Amino acid sequence: MIKQYQMKPVIKEAMRFTDLTTRDEILTWMRGYSATYSATQKTIAVLTHMGTMNCNEGDWMVRGLEGEFYPVSDSKFTATYEEIS
Repeated sequence: MIKQYQMKPVIKEAMRFTDLTTRDEILTWMRGYSATYSATQKTIAVLTHMGTMNCNEGDWMVRGLEGEFYPVSDSKFTATYEEIS
């Protein structure tokens, strides 16, 4: 029998990558995690369980439930998350 399930509310931390200042804040926040910045592409590359993913300017870097980091596009982030603090 097929049943329906709703995701439990989960609070996550996130920062939007908008410029060099937020880039530095994000990389400091991610200290000890595998992430690099490419000045030519203006992206932060982060190693995820799905391989290396790029966080482009305007995207959000999110810390997941197990401390992992991954990028989310602005359109998906604003459709999925709302600020609580």
